[in-house]
Amino acid sequence: MAFLLPVMEDVSVIEPVLKKLGTSYNAQLLSRPKWLHARVRRMVPSPEVLLPRVAEVIKTYGPVRDATTSQPLFNARAWDVARNVLENTRLGYYSDPPGVDLYFKMGEDKNGLTVYRCCRGTNSVEGGVHQNIIRKYDSFNTSPRHAINMILEYTIRHNVTVGTHNRTGHEYIGHFNIPLKNRVAHLLDNTIDALKPSSAQLRGQWVNGNDYDHANESFGIIQFKPDFFKPLGMFEYNDQYAHDQQIHHRWVAEQQGTLVAVLPVHTREERDLFRLLVHSSPLFSDVATRQPNWTSLAAVWATHANGKTIFYKLPEHLKVYYKIWNDYCNESNTIALNTDAANRIRALLRSRPLDSNPTAPTALPMTLRDTLAAPNPSTTLEIFSPWQIGNLLDHHSLQQSALLYIYADTAHQATTRSNTATTTASRAPLSRGLKRKQAASDADNNMSSGAGVAAPTRAARRCLQCFSTTCNGRWKKARCTQINSQGSHSMTS
Repeated sequence: MAFLLPVMEDVSVIEPVLKKLGTSYNAQLLSRPKWLHARVRRMVPSPEVLLPRVAEVIKTYGPVRDATTSQPLFNARAWDVARNVLENTRLGYYSDPPGVDLYFKMGEDKNGLTVYRCCRGTNSVEGGVHQNIIRKYDSFNTSPRHAINMILEYTIRHNVTVGTHNRTGHEYIGHFNIPLKNRVAHLLDNTIDALKPSSAQLRGQWVNGNDYDHANESFGIIQFKPDFFKPLGMFEYNDQYAHDQQIHHRWVAEQQGTLVAVLPVHTREERDLFRLLVHSSPLFSDVATRQPNWTSLAAVWATHANGKTIFYKLPEHLKVYYKIWNDYCNESNTIALNTDAANRIRALLRSRPLDSNPTAPTALPMTLRDTLAAPNPSTTLEIFSPWQIGNLLDHHSLQQSALLYIYADTAHQATTRSNTATTTASRAPLSRGLKRKQAASDADNNMSSGAGVAAPTRAARRCLQCFSTTCNGRWKKARCTQINSQGSHSMTS
């Protein structure tokens, strides 16, 4: 009651009806509050009215003591929360926004009272939208592309059905092919003079969205701008790179506009890379006193991204995973400290029958800390030095840089593909054998001229007689120069 005040106009309308029914407003508020609130609108007043009311409630009930424990209702933490509530009330965060109607008129009941629907709060969103979206999927392992399409399909159906119900109070009847409905409405508008009855009656209350300017809104995955991802060491999306390297999550990378998809830490290789960076990178040298520079770490991470096992990361991704990694390390350390003691107890329990009293072997007395910290002689771990780890990471980053250098000049790649397509189109159709011969000759020419950085996928063709890669017998054994020279020599002799 301190927050929500009834609209007196609605109260004055409903009180005579309640009096005829043999009840009162206060009685209905106690017995049937849901029925009453559907017919009486409520409002959250301005801060000038709301703040004194809320402050009076807090000051009145906060110090009240329990009859059994003699403890006050509010402790020190509760008073801190109360002060924050009062501050938010003073700033107007709880008051209704001026000029915004939070109620929809749904119709009238049998008593002639207007029935309203309130859109204040998020309860309808949580139960009416989020739960429905979750039920749309058979499992949570759906692909990002399928998830986006399902959300778009649900958005259309939800907006049409709920919007129709809120505007008219009736259920929506019809299909959900919006472009088709807009097209039919456009045809009816063009033929309005030739139809009887008029097209207005045929189209009903449908509003053609094509008659209005399209909103500059994006649904699904928002594309990153180069000014945002280039400082993080990321490159723009390259279709040729995605095709040649067979990257994973190619559709996500294309939607995001980056060379490799930007995803949270989720693969085993990414977890291993994070662990290596923690142990070797200078960015983690002073984590005891301050957080690492996550932007710089994201740029370092980008040099290792290959699109198959390691993907681009935002600074927020690395920061969130760092907390997960710390929790995992603490859990693992706790388990390791108690492993030896737990194993000894299990061994004693398994080594003796149930009807006999187990005897523990005597040993020199040790403190509990020394017992738990005793190393396990059967466990040997291979430990790498920070220099070795850094050398390994630098080598991997250098390999990725050399690969990205091929696709760095996008304009040059587009020009090369255009010239290749023009040359291919100008050639006459070749037979299967000539195509294989032409492909091998092109590979030999590229090798001899030094063109191309990537290694050929097949070895050069060799002559079956002399095993030479330059002999004409590569295509037909009878053309081998060695056989011809031996035959000429025998005829001469």
